[in-house]
Amino acid sequence: MATKTVLICDDDDHYREALEMSLESFGLEVIAVGDANSGFSMARSNKIELAIIDVFMPDQDGIELAQRLNNFHPALPILVCSGKSEVFQSTMVPMGLGFVSGLFPKTIELDSLKRLVFDVLEEGN
Repeated sequence: MATKTVLICDDDDHYREALEMSLESFGLEVIAVGDANSGFSMARSNKIELAIIDVFMPDQDGIELAQRLNNFHPALPILVCSGKSEVFQSTMVPMGLGFVSGLFPKTIELDSLKRLVFDVLEEGN
C-alpha cells in the first residue's frame, strides 16, 4: 500500500509539530503548515489524501479553508480540529454541508486519532 499524504494546517506550532510526529509514527507522509494560505498552496501543488485543519487561524478560519479545498478537490477528506470546547457544543462547524468529514478536539487520545484518521482515509478510497 502506498504511503498516504496528510496536510496539517494549524497556527499553533507546538500542536502542529506534535500532530505531525504522531501521524508520521502511524506511517503517514505529512506536510505541515501554519496558515491557511500556505495550506491551500500545498494542497494545490501536492497529492494530498487528507487535510487536517484547525478551526481558528489568524489569516482565514479553518471552515473557509475547508470550503476552498473542497472547491478545488471535492473528493478530499477534511478533518477539522479545535482546542476550544465551545466548537463541540455548538453548530459552529457545518457538518451537514458535506465538505467536513469529521471534527476532533486537540486533546484527542493517540489511539482515537489513529482510528479516526485511518477510518477517514479508508472511506476516501
